Amino acid sequence: MRAAKRNYLVVIISLVVLAAAGAFLLWSRAPRTTTLLFALDLRNAKVVEALRTELGKLETLNPGLRVSLVAPGTGGAAPDLGLLDRYPDPAEGWSLPLTPWSGNLWVLAARSRGLEALAAKDPESVAALREGRLDPAGFVKLLAEAKAFGPAPITLGNSHLWPFMLWLQSWTAATLGPEAATTLPVQGKGPYPALEAPMAELRRWRSLGWFDEAAWPLGWAQGLQPLQRGEALFALLSEPQLSALAPETRVALEFLPFPRRSGDPLWSLGNAQLLAVSSRTKRSTEANLVVRYLTSPGVTERLAGTTGRPFFAWKAEDGRAPLVLPDWTSRVNEQGFRTLAEELAARP
Repeated sequence: MRAAKRNYLVVIISLVVLAAAGAFLLWSRAPRTTTLLFALDLRNAKVVEALRTELGKLETLNPGLRVSLVAPGTGGAAPDLGLLDRYPDPAEGWSLPLTPWSGNLWVLAARSRGLEALAAKDPESVAALREGRLDPAGFVKLLAEAKAFGPAPITLGNSHLWPFMLWLQSWTAATLGPEAATTLPVQGKGPYPALEAPMAELRRWRSLGWFDEAAWPLGWAQGLQPLQRGEALFALLSEPQLSALAPETRVALEFLPFPRRSGDPLWSLGNAQLLAVSSRTKRSTEANLVVRYLTSPGVTERLAGTTGRPFFAWKAEDGRAPLVLPDWTSRVNEQGFRTLAEELAARP
């Protein structure tokens, strides 16, 4: 009898131990929740909604991963990820290099009808321009040919001085390479030896009438009217500048990469938003997973379609992000910028 009771207790204890072991095994294998804090400006509701949708898909693919969006500088724990509007100082605690993700880019805009007229005369150069393989010399040749089709091939209103500075930075990058156009040398009033050649070339363009002289003293919005009327062929535009053009004009434009030297990478001027991983996070593996997901081609394509903003995908062949040069116009209120802009805008 006692033996039977002892055996019964042994069975009960064994079952309890097995049940506990099973529960522990299930608990140990269950996905544990890892929550990342992602700091960004939450005021753009369309972008935030699209971002939440994409992060929801990432969380479905990775059970146990959660990404919480927070405004920068809010109380509580430090963020694991951030979306920055400028390249930070290393002391600020972000792992370098950062990844350009979205932003506001300057592109070469052209009237399609004008390009077609040029293509009838010089099909090879126009095709190269459209495909992003035209070099600076080829672009100068196109501008000379375009002068025959209207009052001036380029329009801009330069009353605020910054539009012509965009052309200086673009032509510097095109002829001297993107590195030469990264930093604006404004330590004082000239000379500016690094910019001497592109400045002289742009003054030559103006003396030849390649910039619409009637539009020159106007504001940027009024200065785009020759483009709207079809009198000018080219202008440098970014998303906000499109608001100055009628809808029918916008659809009549082509947006092209600026000409560049053979061998230089594709580059753009603009203000890029940068995805950053905190150098202090204890979840760097998960944070980098989020960055890789948000910069993958399919995701950036969906984000661009949903929000109407440009989103940059890594190149699949080498994993590199596109080259975005901070445009000099962000320094428009600095005296050095204005000194150089006034010198550049003076009559040739």
